[in-house]
Amino acid sequence: MGRKTADIATVHPRYPGVHTRGNSLDRVVLDDFIADPAGMHTRADLVRELLRDGQTGTGVLPDLDADEDSGAGEGGLALRAHLRRERDRRLRRKKITATRRRGLPIACEVCQFDFGYVYGSHGLDYIECHHRIPLHVTGQTQTRLTDLALLCSNCHRMIHHGKQWLTVEALKDLVEQQRN
Repeated sequence: MGRKTADIATVHPRYPGVHTRGNSLDRVVLDDFIADPAGMHTRADLVRELLRDGQTGTGVLPDLDADEDSGAGEGGLALRAHLRRERDRRLRRKKITATRRRGLPIACEVCQFDFGYVYGSHGLDYIECHHRIPLHVTGQTQTRLTDLALLCSNCHRMIHHGKQWLTVEALKDLVEQQRN
């Protein structure tokens, strides 16, 4: 951690010494610190607390170039602090109820996969609910049922796969092209 701190310190405009190579994120962190010193001190205190409490994992990095069948350690506990967009879990149930009222199956709007049909009672009403316009784009908003799409797990992952997310309609077109 001392190496990274030095890299960040050397990009400060008033740093008198020689700049280290670091990376492009060093400037981003420094700019955030200059813009909000109190907030950055609070975040630094949280990191120190996590380190002091030993909640950062083992600190041992696996050899990723080792024999591919050598296995990897998993199952340890790691505490992560991050922000996430709020979602109202009741909207999924409302979307399913509204879909059923319209006489439509509870199936993927892209590929028509129906968990209840394939898995019986175990899969009944199981479906994921996707925001057609991502919340990171809209920010805080009033979500309507028409803003949501019912998707199977695979189609939901495919919409979010890659740098440019697909719309429900674009993925549906892609699936239909592949089927033909």
